[in-house]
Amino acid sequence: MSAPGLTPEDVTLRASGIGASEIAAVAGISPYSGPLEVWLRKVGLAPPDEGSDAAEVGTFIEDGVARLHARRAGVRLSAKPGTMRHPLRDWQLATPDRFIVSGSGRGQKRERILEIKTTADMSRWGEAPEGLPLDVAAQVQWQMDVADLPAADVAVLFLSRSRELRVYHVERDAEVIGLLVAAGERFWRDHVLTKTPPPPDGSPACAEWLRSRYPRNDGQIIPAPDGAAEILRRYETAAAAEKDAARSKELAAQTLKLMIGAADGVRMPDGALATWKAAESGGTDWKGIAGRLLDPLGECEQAELLAQFARPGSRRLHISMPRLLARKGA
Repeated sequence: MSAPGLTPEDVTLRASGIGASEIAAVAGISPYSGPLEVWLRKVGLAPPDEGSDAAEVGTFIEDGVARLHARRAGVRLSAKPGTMRHPLRDWQLATPDRFIVSGSGRGQKRERILEIKTTADMSRWGEAPEGLPLDVAAQVQWQMDVADLPAADVAVLFLSRSRELRVYHVERDAEVIGLLVAAGERFWRDHVLTKTPPPPDGSPACAEWLRSRYPRNDGQIIPAPDGAAEILRRYETAAAAEKDAARSKELAAQTLKLMIGAADGVRMPDGALATWKAAESGGTDWKGIAGRLLDPLGECEQAELLAQFARPGSRRLHISMPRLLARKGA
């Protein structure tokens, strides 16, 4: 199965270069992936990215989001353009969702990129126009470079209760594009063409690759190579920091819960929100139900029995900091 929204031809073409959705991983700025995961696909050691269930749903919603943005913004859109190749760098690829266009027929002119996103997680997205996540900003800069366009709109539909459609306008940035192109060129030249894996990047894909490459140990203890002692010290430092961070996080959570008390939550002056609310249901005490059914004196309807033995939902702390994240450039 090909990735959602892509033809088999698009999938084949994308294997021959670095796409806009991959450049953030290659550059080390994606929260979801890293260079090694991209490398595995490019050298044929992993299947093409078929996308998640969420990505598939997003693809089906995409056309409606595009039409809604066009109506609200009063713009005209192109059809899906498919995968494009940079005129000078054949390894640089992009598959824009749409173009915002002017004119019609042979006189139609591409004005800017339209990138469409759907997400249930608003925490990464700050206020428009500055609050675009770094990996999405890299994606549209890459698209603008391939398509030779000066700007892009990113239309994001939040699949939360608000159902908000938020639009971020992005201007082309030659300096950012230069950094991305340099990172992409190094990756393609030093790793893909030579089939040399990039260094470990901390991603789940890298962990899985190491497990599959070295499934068994051979009983040897080998001399440490240069730099191993420094890596070991970094591991020990990170492990200690992880323990400290976990305790610090729990202390902060307990303090927030004490502040909230019996309320639903607290709102900070800058808009940050901390809630401590119970889930709708904590499940069912099936052991208790079984015991009641075995009791010859217990006679009640199924619904009443379920209600009687329903566990209350536990309270969960949730932090929402859209404005703080926006200031950090998330």
